[in-house]
Amino acid sequence: MSESDTKDAIESYFDSMHIEKEKGKGFIIKKSLGYMLFRRAKVDYVSDMLDYYFVTDTKKQKGADASTVYIAVSKGYNNFFSPENDKAAWSQLKDFASYLQTNYFEQFKLNTSLKSVSKDLDKQQKKLIDLLKEKSQLEASISSDSAQIASLRDQLLKLKAKKQ
Repeated sequence: MSESDTKDAIESYFDSMHIEKEKGKGFIIKKSLGYMLFRRAKVDYVSDMLDYYFVTDTKKQKGADASTVYIAVSKGYNNFFSPENDKAAWSQLKDFASYLQTNYFEQFKLNTSLKSVSKDLDKQQKKLIDLLKEKSQLEASISSDSAQIASLRDQLLKLKAKKQ
């Protein structure tokens, strides 16, 4: 997935858990954090409420670009997890990361594709309805013009018959 799609997928996951992303604070509104932060989040496979930091990066390659996702997790201010600190918690975090990679990101891609195809289908259906309306209007116009031509021919034949 592209970097922007990966970020959207991560935000979508936390939105589904009703957890909002922390926004950068300060005077420069357009400046954003270099990472995505979700505070006090309870996620799948992890038993505690933790702070999740995500950084995404684009990995250029032949074909479609891929993204690298870095995750840091802390319990409170400046109390980051590592494999040495708590092996059980680290195992849970690895399970969560694996779930995101193998399941949720795929779900997100499929949902995005589904929305795109559905949107295209709706546009095509509306266009078809408009074309069918135009077709019926043209058929009515052709029918009316054909009747008018037949009427005018009859009048012309009557006038020619009177002449003889």
